[in-house]
Amino acid sequence: MLIRYSLLCFVVASPLAMAVQFEEGEWQTEVRIEFNGAMFPVPFTTERCLSPQDPIPNTTANNANCKISDVSDTDSELGWTLHCDDAKGSLHGVGGITFKGNGFTGTMKMEIRDDEGELQNQHRYHMTGFRKGPCKE
Repeated sequence: MLIRYSLLCFVVASPLAMAVQFEEGEWQTEVRIEFNGAMFPVPFTTERCLSPQDPIPNTTANNANCKISDVSDTDSELGWTLHCDDAKGSLHGVGGITFKGNGFTGTMKMEIRDDEGELQNQHRYHMTGFRKGPCKE
C-alpha cells in the first residue's frame, strides 16, 4: 500500500516557468525504483508533454495532496522538492534531472512516513527520459 501511495504521489504536476534548456514536446519517462539497494525488476513508464512552464516529468495535474517547492534550475539541470500529505501519512522527496540533447537522467530520493510521523520506508527513483516528438495536444 505504501509503495502504491508513493508512486501515485510522484505523478503530481508543476506549473512553473523555468530557464532550464530543453526542447518542448512529448517526453517518455522510465522510472526504476530502488529499495534497500535492490531494484524492482519492472520499471514504470509515462508519457506527457513537457514545456518550460511545466518541465518536471509527471503524468497528472490533479493531485491536491502534493506540492512541489524549492525548484532550482540551470541551463541543463532541474531540481525540486515534493511533499504530499493525507490521512495515511506523508511523502517527502528531493529530485533532480539533467537534460542532455533529447534525453534526461536523474534521481529522486523519497521518504514515506505514517500518520504519526514514523519513517516507514525510504527509496530512490532512477529516471531516464527521451523526447518522442511534438506534443500530442
